[in-house]
Amino acid sequence: MHYNIQNISELLAAVTTLTGFPVLWKNAQCGTEKDLPISQNLHTNHFCAKVKQKKRYFKKCMLNVTQLHRQLSYHHKKSFMCKCHAGVTELVIPLFKDEVFIGTIILGPMRLPRGKNIYPELQNEYKNLPKYNKQTLKSAEKILDLVEFFIIERMRVLLLRDLNKSNIDSRIKRAIEYINAKDSRDISACKLAKICGLSYSRFVHLFKEQANISFSDYVVWRRIEEAKLLLRESSLDIYDIAAKCNFASQSYFGSVFKKLTGMSPGKYRKRYCIKLEP
Repeated sequence: MHYNIQNISELLAAVTTLTGFPVLWKNAQCGTEKDLPISQNLHTNHFCAKVKQKKRYFKKCMLNVTQLHRQLSYHHKKSFMCKCHAGVTELVIPLFKDEVFIGTIILGPMRLPRGKNIYPELQNEYKNLPKYNKQTLKSAEKILDLVEFFIIERMRVLLLRDLNKSNIDSRIKRAIEYINAKDSRDISACKLAKICGLSYSRFVHLFKEQANISFSDYVVWRRIEEAKLLLRESSLDIYDIAAKCNFASQSYFGSVFKKLTGMSPGKYRKRYCIKLEP
């Protein structure tokens, strides 16, 4: 699977083609993502463009994406409908990585059946916005679930890339290489501290400082990565995968897996597994 910007952009474009709704991807700072077309970074429809031509309205638009979307994302933790100050509605899908807010996917704007345009001078532009359709929205959400997965996985790939940069302390880089190469059952902070010639407390502090992730969180992440590979490419039972990846129980494995990927191990396998020849 590929998690680069081009693949994500193509999926966003496919949703727009199939549904007629524009789709944006906003990062946590509400800034633009490099290499995405402008139409996937900003609302470029005629209605929004004309609203933003007026300075006071533009400020209200910015408050929607910089404050309202973020606040509601933390409140809902899942997709929600949001009406902007101009009276149009968007579907907002929050993106979280390990409980950290990393941005939103925004589908819309659209007109609700009983929606009202508050700017009479823009009535023609308002009427040209796509209409809300419940079935179309449900179909779009299914595709955007995949886009959400790709974006979060991209963040993980970038994390791994950053961890392999040469400017990381050589002792921590050695620890990361050891974790990546070994069975997770053979890993402990005490053991790695000795290997790196550091005290336990100094090791865990330096690891977090250099890697921007705690030692324990990184080890769990590696276990989940191993589990994802087994779910995709093996026929092992989920119980056996949990044990093989050093989780104390299947229920605990399922809880951690869902927290980090947004779905259960069973759902992940159903969606991404490679069909094995009998």
